[in-house]
Amino acid sequence: MTANRKGKTVGLWGTHDDLKCLHQTVSEFWNDPSKSGNKGYESRNDVLANFSFLVRKAYERCRKKRKCSHYYPLDEQEYLGVEISWVQILFALSALKENISFQASDKFQTATILQLEYWLERAMHDYDDKGAKGLSTFISRRIYSANEYLFKYMEVIDAQWMNLKGGKKHFRELPNLLIQTIVLTDEYEQLKEWLEARAEQCGCRVEEMRFVYDDQDDKQSEFDFNPN
Repeated sequence: MTANRKGKTVGLWGTHDDLKCLHQTVSEFWNDPSKSGNKGYESRNDVLANFSFLVRKAYERCRKKRKCSHYYPLDEQEYLGVEISWVQILFALSALKENISFQASDKFQTATILQLEYWLERAMHDYDDKGAKGLSTFISRRIYSANEYLFKYMEVIDAQWMNLKGGKKHFRELPNLLIQTIVLTDEYEQLKEWLEARAEQCGCRVEEMRFVYDDQDDKQSEFDFNPN
């Protein structure tokens, strides 16, 4: 994994087989109707469906390609990749770990998830050691993934994140945005109340809301929740 120049996203890279194995592993831990009784499972499904789609598009060669590894430049085989925002990949990892906690996993699946964690944390530190110290703590399940609105939290926080200009200064602000994912904090409750109020205005459930952000103006108008 490598952070992009502005630090807004991280590139997930691997061979075709690497990415296909990751996709297959993730697929084992979501979209199981027998698990729907677990709190927040449906919202985690949405988070993992988003992540699974991006990984699949990568190994299907629909995203980025290069002929060598970032860490092993003499390796000439084809590497495939996809850009994912830090918010989306942290939410996906948290949702995945939550689901694994009540479903048996084998050694290969465990190793695959541990590799994902390792390279994600390394990418954080490679980009900015100072910012990584706070951000890496969210790899360890600080995000409350039993949240029934988890996917909507991800959408709102990701939009807040993308509305920042980027660079190391703003990279160090991301942990402050992610405080909204920690259950029982004031920030968590404020975002929950905002989502429920917006849903009431729209006459629908929170889970049914669809945010539109095709361009910068739309993004600003639809995601007008300000945590400050």
